[in-house]
Amino acid sequence: MLVLGLVIVAILLRYRRPRDALFLITTGVAILTVTPVLKQQFERADLKYSFPSGHSAASAALVTAAVMSAWPTRLRWPTLVFGALFSVTLGTVLVYEDWHLPSDVLGGWCLGIACAGTTRAALATFVRRGRLAPR
Repeated sequence: MLVLGLVIVAILLRYRRPRDALFLITTGVAILTVTPVLKQQFERADLKYSFPSGHSAASAALVTAAVMSAWPTRLRWPTLVFGALFSVTLGTVLVYEDWHLPSDVLGGWCLGIACAGTTRAALATFVRRGRLAPR
């Protein structure tokens, strides 16, 4: 997922969209910071640190950030379809291989989507307040 994220950041920078690239990077850092903290809070006796699924959270955060960045363009629907297929396939494999329970994957998806939405709102507020500041 790191490679996919870096490719998306490179594409965004290539098309001169640094705010969207910053959004994607910030979302990635946020999800990688929050997930381990939550894993410790929800530690189980049998599966240890499995909730929420870090892979599912990271994939959902990456896909959500990519879809939000692509929404104003004509690539919104392909990004949404391929991103959803990517996340669902990854989640299915995690459950099939017995690495996670379905609730772990679902919790990871919810966390990833919430993290991307929160990051987008925080960055929008930061940019809005920065524009209103005296020069």
